[in-house]
Amino acid sequence: MDPLDDLLESMEELSGEGDKAEAREVLQATAAGLTEAWQDKAALKARIRDLTQLLHIFLKAGKTLRLYLDDHTFFYGFVQEFIDRLYIQFETLDAVTFEVTPESICWDGHVIFSNPEQRSNMAFKLYRDGIRLIQFRRGCT
Repeated sequence: MDPLDDLLESMEELSGEGDKAEAREVLQATAAGLTEAWQDKAALKARIRDLTQLLHIFLKAGKTLRLYLDDHTFFYGFVQEFIDRLYIQFETLDAVTFEVTPESICWDGHVIFSNPEQRSNMAFKLYRDGIRLIQFRRGCT
C-alpha cells in the first residue's frame, strides 16, 4: 500500500468524513509547496556559495596584483576565472551588487565575506577608502 494512502486513511479516520480524492489533492498541493520552498532555499544557498567563491577570486586577483605585474600568468588566471564565474551569475542576474560595511561584504543581506581582524580585513580597507557598493553589470567590460 502507498504511504500516501496510509496517511489519507488516517486523516479520514480522524475527520470521520471526507473525500479521499480531495484530501489527496490537498496533500499533494502542500507537498508541492514544501518542495518548491526547499528548492528555493537550496537555490539561495547555492547562489550564496557561488557569490562567496566569486568574491574570493576577486580578492585573490587584487592580492596577486600587489605581487606581480598585470600581465603575469597568475594575475591573468585569476582574472579569467573571475570573469568566467561572473558570466555564470549573469545568466540569471542583470547585475551583481555587493554592499561593503567595515566588518563584511554582503549580497542581498547575506554575508559573503567577513573578517574580524581590521588590519587584514579587505572590507574595512574598501570601506575606509569610501567604497560602499561594488557592482558588476552585465555588458560592462
